[in-house]
Amino acid sequence: MTSTKPTEVESFLIHEYVMLPLLIKVVESNLAKLKAERRPLQELYIGVTNVMIDKINADLTEVRKSLRELNIKVWEDKSKNGAGNAIHYRYACRGYEHELALIREQAKAELGVRLGKYAQKMEDAAKNITDK
Repeated sequence: MTSTKPTEVESFLIHEYVMLPLLIKVVESNLAKLKAERRPLQELYIGVTNVMIDKINADLTEVRKSLRELNIKVWEDKSKNGAGNAIHYRYACRGYEHELALIREQAKAELGVRLGKYAQKMEDAAKNITDK
């Protein structure tokens, strides 16, 4: 008998599918603020931020591809969003629908950690270029 629950890998991909677009929104919002300011090194910050958005989008493309191969569909449950302290999603896995709720404060904290990880990757890549 096949389980109706998603596997650990499937759950990870579903979570990534939900979190990566939220992270892109955060980074794009910061990019808009950067573009509105006039200060030294602004073009560098804008360039690095655009590269970060490209990297997040590439990761999201891989997640979408994996979910498509697994025949898993994920969508925002707009009927439940707007009220309360959670963002609600639904997903279909092996013919069954399930719900995923993200607590807003936990999502914000996770987005901060993820942003730091992407920034670290950018820094590591820059170090590799300068070390050569």
